[in-house]
Amino acid sequence: MIKILISGPPRSGTTWIAETLSVATNVPYLHEIDNPDENASAWPSVFRYGLYPILQLGDPAPTYSGLWDSALVKGEIRALRSPRLRGALSKLPKPLATGMINGSLHLSGTFGRTSAGVVTKSVFSCFSLEWIADRYRPTVVIVRRNPLNIISSWRTLGWRAPTRADRNVIGAGFERQMEALEIPPPPSGSDFRRLAWWIAVQLRAQELLAARHPEWTVVTHDDLCLAPGDAWGEAFSRLEVEFPQQGMEYLEAQDRHGDGPFETRRSRLAQPDAWRRGLSDEEVSEAIAVLETFPHAWWARYLPG
Repeated sequence: MIKILISGPPRSGTTWIAETLSVATNVPYLHEIDNPDENASAWPSVFRYGLYPILQLGDPAPTYSGLWDSALVKGEIRALRSPRLRGALSKLPKPLATGMINGSLHLSGTFGRTSAGVVTKSVFSCFSLEWIADRYRPTVVIVRRNPLNIISSWRTLGWRAPTRADRNVIGAGFERQMEALEIPPPPSGSDFRRLAWWIAVQLRAQELLAARHPEWTVVTHDDLCLAPGDAWGEAFSRLEVEFPQQGMEYLEAQDRHGDGPFETRRSRLAQPDAWRRGLSDEEVSEAIAVLETFPHAWWARYLPG
């Protein structure tokens, strides 16, 4: 069974990469099973561990593992995806919502669609990726992107960094995680500075994980955009799967202007410098000042001198 797990921060290009891998390997793509905005069955896990779970190897985490068992163990593609249901469940008390979701999943399990493989992705696994990889042994692909592009995209969408007041976002033990990852404290001042810091935190967490796991594949969205043929071929060779003609045809079909911020059809050559159109000069300077507080970071070569 082919099991490929794509991990990267929100707005780092993970959907484009995951969809392309799915087309090229001819296995189904399961979109963000741990995201409650996409899959209502993720709510019990979010209630228990936060949107960004912090898990150590060997932690039982039964609610979180329930999300991944069907896809990465059984190859079953099943989820609760009704937008109306998601909205209703998010307003219910936690015990009631959890009970309803678990009951629905029990019923839907009978009708789960079994697959010979799966490509899936997570944008919230920067503190739990090692736990997932140890438990399920997928082929892991870490996606990096120039943090200025991620910051610009979040800024355009009106997203902000979580704070201590945000419930169900960051799992317990974040302070200890900061020490382990040698993360500088959050900056004072504007919400924009904290946003830049939060993006860097996620990228730093994945950077250190990749250093511990040389068997994982690391790709950079900006490089894939600039040289898709060579870069994709190299990435696939590390994954020990071929990148067939159908993969190249899919990339070519996606290389055009799309509609909306979540559209994966994009002019690829315009993506590496997207931050120049989304951030003011003052914001770029402010973001760089925050990003440079993370020593020896891989993204230094992408920042303007």
